[in-house]
Amino acid sequence: ELNSFLGLAVIEVTNIDIKNILKNLQNKLFVLGSDLYTPKTEKNKKLSGDYTNSLTELNTIKKDIQVLTNKSEIKMASLKGTDVSPQSYTTVYWDSTSHDVYLLINNLPKPPSEKQYQLWAFLDGKPIDIGFISNDYFIKQNSLLVKAKSVQKVQAFAISLEKIGREDVSVPAGEVYVYGGL
Repeated sequence: ELNSFLGLAVIEVTNIDIKNILKNLQNKLFVLGSDLYTPKTEKNKKLSGDYTNSLTELNTIKKDIQVLTNKSEIKMASLKGTDVSPQSYTTVYWDSTSHDVYLLINNLPKPPSEKQYQLWAFLDGKPIDIGFISNDYFIKQNSLLVKAKSVQKVQAFAISLEKIGREDVSVPAGEVYVYGGL
C-alpha cells in the first residue's frame, strides 16, 4: 500500500529532487517487499544452486592446475602480442611426453561473432593446426585451461583470428595475434 501511495506522489510532485528521492524509496521498498514475500526455501534453493556452480568451477580449476604441476615434462611458451594486438598474451603448456597441449588465455580480445581464434604449432617454420578456441570460452570462461590437439614435436606456437567456416583450416589465413617459441 505504501508503494502505491509513493507511486501516486511521484506523479503529483513537480520538484525533480523530491521526485527522485521518492522513486528511490519506492524501488527500495519494492526490493524489500519481494525479499519478505519470497519463501526461504526458494532463497535456499538459489543459494544452493549458486554454491554448487561455484564448487564445480573451483573443481575444474583445481583439475587444470593439477595438469600442470609436478611434471618436469611440461614446457612453457609465453606467446606475446604482435603488432595487430600488442597488449595480448597467452601461455601454452606442452607435455613433451604425452604431447598434450594446454592453453592459458591471459589476455586476448573477445573475437567478433563471425570469427574465432585458431591455435597453431610450428615445426621447421611450417604451421600445424592444433585446434580452435570456442567463442563460448570468452562468454562463459568456466575453465582455466583450453586443451588443444596433441602435437609430437614443436618449436613455437601462435594464435590467429580466422573466419568461421573457412574451407582450408590447414594454414593460417587471418592475422596472428600472439606468437612465441619454446
